[in-house]
Amino acid sequence: RTVVHLDGTTGGPITTATRLDGLTITDGHANGPMAAGPRAENGGGLYCDGLGSSNACNPTLVNVGLRNNHASSSGGGLRLDGRNGGDASPVIVNAVFRSNTSASEGGAIYADGLSSQPTIVNALIIENHADGKGGGLLNLDTDRTTLTNVTFWGNTAAEGGAIYNWKTSLGEGLQIRNAVFLDNGDTTSGAEIVNDSGAAVVRHALIAGGCPAGADCGDGSTIVTADPKFVDTSDPDGADDAFATSDDGLRVTIGSPAVNAGDDTALPADAADVDGDDDTSESLPIDLTSAERVQDGTVDLGAYEGAVDPVRTYHVDASTGDDANPGRSWNQAFATLTKALDVATGNDEIW
Repeated sequence: RTVVHLDGTTGGPITTATRLDGLTITDGHANGPMAAGPRAENGGGLYCDGLGSSNACNPTLVNVGLRNNHASSSGGGLRLDGRNGGDASPVIVNAVFRSNTSASEGGAIYADGLSSQPTIVNALIIENHADGKGGGLLNLDTDRTTLTNVTFWGNTAAEGGAIYNWKTSLGEGLQIRNAVFLDNGDTTSGAEIVNDSGAAVVRHALIAGGCPAGADCGDGSTIVTADPKFVDTSDPDGADDAFATSDDGLRVTIGSPAVNAGDDTALPADAADVDGDDDTSESLPIDLTSAERVQDGTVDLGAYEGAVDPVRTYHVDASTGDDANPGRSWNQAFATLTKALDVATGNDEIW
């Protein structure tokens, strides 16, 4: 069964006043039989249950992580269930969804419900997988799903490596603002985002393949296709093995096209008061690392604000090194300190 069940069906509706802050959910397995109910096979990490008329699951989730969870049906990390006249509209701010899997749809997140309006801000959705549709997100029949300053990287699925947006044409549909999409794999068409009878509005986003088919990207002038210049995709959580810190590998480096490429007006109000200053009317003031959200006049794309000068480490070994080597490992070390000093810049280190 799911690890955490937020039940908005039996004890009254769950509102935004219900807040989970600083919670990390790992290694959940919703793999029970269907006969045991929807929680048995959906929402491996968290099941937000607003199923049924007048029911609602609309909590506030801040500084949360869902990692390595699995569902045998839908929503490996998170299932938002607002079917049959219900509502599943959580506000999720500063979140990491990593390495969640689904044997069907929605590797990280599965959202549905004609009245549902989930909001996700300052989030990493990375390295999740669905055997079917929506490696990162399966968005089905929601009234409006809003993704602002999110980074989708390394998600995979048969259809819609990052997102599969399905049957959302009755409402405002999928709204994507200030986002980054890169290296999300779709084994069917290669698409990162698939719209299947779904409405999708995309503005100020970096998408390697350009405007997704079937999406409204305006005149296309706010869609960036260049490399975002991540610090190090081989180590997404950095040397400290913790996300939302300054050494994260999915921060961008100096010269990234994601810098100052966003839309400040897309930042939502700080309804969750994530910076604790009791001002809930201000625009969201911080990024995923709790750094200032707008640092250089205009908000950046993705979960992080501000470009960094990556620290490179060069190695010197007078006995076995060679100045013709790249110097980036002991096996390929330089022979002289002079060579290392010649190539090192900024915050680089020499060992």
